[in-house]
This record gives sequence, structure tokens and C-alpha cells, in this order.
Amino acid sequence: MTSHILRGLSCGPILFLWLCLCAQGPATAENVKITPACKRLVSLSPSLTETLFALGLGGQVVGVTRYCLYPEAARTKPKVGGFFDVNYEALISLAPTSVVILSEDMRTHAFLKRLGLRTLTLNHRSVSGIMDSISRLEEFCGVSAQAQILKTALQSKVETVREKAHLLPKRRTLIVVGRSSTAHALASVYISGTDGYYSELVEIAGGRNVFKNKTANAAQISIEGLLALNPEVIIEIIPHLDRHGWNKAEIIQLWQELPHIAALKQGHVHVITGSWSDVPGPRFVLLLEELLKAIHPETQT
Repeated sequence: MTSHILRGLSCGPILFLWLCLCAQGPATAENVKITPACKRLVSLSPSLTETLFALGLGGQVVGVTRYCLYPEAARTKPKVGGFFDVNYEALISLAPTSVVILSEDMRTHAFLKRLGLRTLTLNHRSVSGIMDSISRLEEFCGVSAQAQILKTALQSKVETVREKAHLLPKRRTLIVVGRSSTAHALASVYISGTDGYYSELVEIAGGRNVFKNKTANAAQISIEGLLALNPEVIIEIIPHLDRHGWNKAEIIQLWQELPHIAALKQGHVHVITGSWSDVPGPRFVLLLEELLKAIHPETQT
């Protein structure tokens, strides 16, 4: 698992220390003094679960959702349902000292509060939000050393990508973040607006979101809309592509129906399929590097 991360990141000394930390497994009383609030944690989001484990708090995690699949140790944790169907009976039975949830999940937050459970609400809708959540967990759980290593590693990678891209032209980029069940229809795609997490990463990687509207959720767009946007780069993010019975070549071929779009003329249609590509947690740097390759392949020579 560590080797998988290594393939996605350049390994400076700080990053090496972070990888060593992640490989150590759960934090223990011998190496970290965990605060009472973090003795027994339930996480209600894959991105939060990944962050807790990256901070060495895997041993304190006593419950996760069915969607929390990384790291491997998270798969063995007791399940408390999903994002929209939390099993509160199962959650309460785990006797958590704190429940960690995303800031947009206010309905769950309110219900947990009525149950008298302590919650920590974190924002993972942006890079700054992810970094801030690490800082808040640092204080909340008493994991200062781990948090500093993690933040330094992530900030280093962000700055490396930013430096590679900052003098290059901002290429007009379309970010496709979903499809309807009918993959064989370009009119079924959903795209990210400028207020999205993906749009921020594209900007860092030297692109500019060609869809200027702001969207609370991904917006569906018509063929006419795609032609009007005329992106120079098209990036589809489809984690677990094989689960849908699709493949990259098939998805890219679909776009040949619009040969007059600049991205098709230049051969700049890309599909990113990593399991981390839709999880806005510490592994966002893997997606960031893939976006740089897609938008500015010249930086890889």
C-alpha cells in the first residue's frame, strides 16, 4: 500500500517520514498521548477515515461507513451504515467518545447532538479545508507530531505542482465527475462548477475550469452546452471504472462524436480512475499530480 502512494508522489525527506508514519499502523499510548475525546472515534466519511489513519489514529477508530475502504485496516472496522442511512443503533453501541462528520452533513450533526454525542465537524470541500481539518484534529486529538509531518508533506507536493504549472498557459478544462447509468451518451455527463473541489485542483495544476457556473452539486450538460464550452482539455473522473463494466478506451471513444471540440482535435481527453480520485482527503495530492499530467503533459519530460 505504501508502494502505491510512492508511485504517485515524489519522495523527499518529509514525505518519507509521513509514509513511515502511515505504515506504523494505529497509534498507541506508548508513542502518542491521545486526548480523552479521541479514545473511541466513529468516522462518517471515507475522506475523514483516511485522514484519521494518516494521523496515526487508526487504533482509535471504532466505527466507519460501508464506503470507508482505505487504508486496508479500515475495511475491518465495524460498520455504521452510509452517508444517507446512518445506523444510529450500531453507532451508539460502539460507545464513541466522538463522532467525526463532514460539515455538509448538518442533519446527522443535529441528530447526534440530540443523542448527546460529541461531534467534530470538518470541511473537506477544498484543499484549505482539508489542511484545516488536519490542524483541528491535531489539536482535538493531541497528534501534533503526526499532523506536522502530514501537513508539510501535502503542502510540499501542492507547491511542487503549482511551481511546475504557474508559468504555463491556463488551459480551458472540462471536469466530468459523473455519468448516468447510460455510459454511451455524452448528454448523460455531469460536470464540476467553479466552486467545486475539482475546479480548485485544476487551477493549481495549470488549468481553468471552462464551466463558469457555480454548482452546489455536479451539473448535467447537453451536447450543445459541451460544444459551446469548447474545452482544450477534457478530464473524466471515474473511480472503480471496471465496476461499471467500462474501460478507458471506450469512454475516450465516446468523445469522438464531438470532433470539433478543441480537446478532441488536440487529443487531450483523459480518464482518471484511481480509487482516491473521488475522496477529498490526504490523497488529493495523487489526483493533483494526475491532473498536472493531463493538463500539461510537457511537465513530465
